[in-house]
Amino acid sequence: MELTALRAAVERVLLTELARKGEYFVPVSSSNRHIHLSQGDADRLFGPGYLFEKLRDLVQPGQYACKEQVVLETPKGRLALRVLGPCRKETQVELSLTEAIGLGLEPVVRMSGDLSGTPGGTILHGDRRVDLPQGIMVAARHLHMTPHQAQAYGLKDGDRVSLVAEGVRPTVFGGVVVRVGDTHLLEAHLDRDETNAAALSGQGLCRLIKEGEQPLPRREELVLSTVPAAKLEKFQRALVTEEAVKAAHQGGQSVLLLDQKAIVTPLARDAALQYRIELRRKQGGNIP
Repeated sequence: MELTALRAAVERVLLTELARKGEYFVPVSSSNRHIHLSQGDADRLFGPGYLFEKLRDLVQPGQYACKEQVVLETPKGRLALRVLGPCRKETQVELSLTEAIGLGLEPVVRMSGDLSGTPGGTILHGDRRVDLPQGIMVAARHLHMTPHQAQAYGLKDGDRVSLVAEGVRPTVFGGVVVRVGDTHLLEAHLDRDETNAAALSGQGLCRLIKEGEQPLPRREELVLSTVPAAKLEKFQRALVTEEAVKAAHQGGQSVLLLDQKAIVTPLARDAALQYRIELRRKQGGNIP
């Protein structure tokens, strides 16, 4: 076992033991754009029987990055994509929200494998091409765990948790879906937009908060928390996050009434513009 892999294995053992004592932390990986090819599409792009060359193993058992890349083409632009193996049942492209918008696509946030209604594009490799009717998505935040690890954390498959980044830009990532299985290993996946926003490195640690629990401020730092959808119109000295604006959009709201002292994050402002939601103080005046 390589030294880095050994360190990661030891870290997960320690984190699991900490979880048994009520201290919940998980390793977080920043996921770059990539593509999972079906066997049929791999044959069309690289030729029948082509063997992909492994670049490196990924944390999740049996998953690996390949040296090969392809190009995603849409009417608005192109992006190079790393191929991840092994092949899957259906071809799936995973982008960040920023990348999807830059390519002129309507971003759709989904869990892996849920491709119905997602946008499509063209995959190129040399003079070979595959036209995808669907399959381009922004991956939903999720947390992988083995059954043993899930037991230590008191979680089950399908649960939702929040991850708290307690660094220089403290942030809470809400709505993280727990995925438990024998082929999973303790690791949370966020995309580059999310980890950059919280100034997280490619590999970092976040505190895990179970549903219904509240994170406690550490060292007098402000812990950013999302606002439940049921309280969207009752902000009291709240921090208005991107997740709160998205929840308003999903609830069909076009206006958010905010307390005079509510703080609006830059990502929340961007989300309000994207979803055409008006941010308005209760005592009058729109948020600039």
